[in-house]
Amino acid sequence: MDPKKATILLLDNDSKHRSFIRKSLVKLGFENITEVNSRALAEAQMEKQDFSILLTEFSDESDEAFISKIKEEGHIPVVIVISWESRKERVVAAIKAGIDDYILKPHTEVTLTSKILDALEKVPHIKDSIGAHFTPE
Repeated sequence: MDPKKATILLLDNDSKHRSFIRKSLVKLGFENITEVNSRALAEAQMEKQDFSILLTEFSDESDEAFISKIKEEGHIPVVIVISWESRKERVVAAIKAGIDDYILKPHTEVTLTSKILDALEKVPHIKDSIGAHFTPE
């Protein structure tokens, strides 16, 4: 499968940050990006479609439960957290909830791109074709 066909669910309540991430993903060639600004909308989208990657915020215990549920139920194989939260205990909590990577805000487009490409390596139906579709500039 062409990795650029991967479905990405972007959950962030900050519209400017969602726009920045979307532009970065489009630059990489991704076409299937769904943006939501609430957990309820994210859950509704997961009912309709299988996603390869979830990019989400992580700020409190309810986020831990949300991510744990997603991972346990197998809704989305890869979860990447993008957060301002830098306290060690919160990062550890996110890891324990089952995330695949953690990006601290503010971040660069290079960091975001690198983390997403690394994450795609973990998606079974995509990982074998990554090199053929993403080549260094």
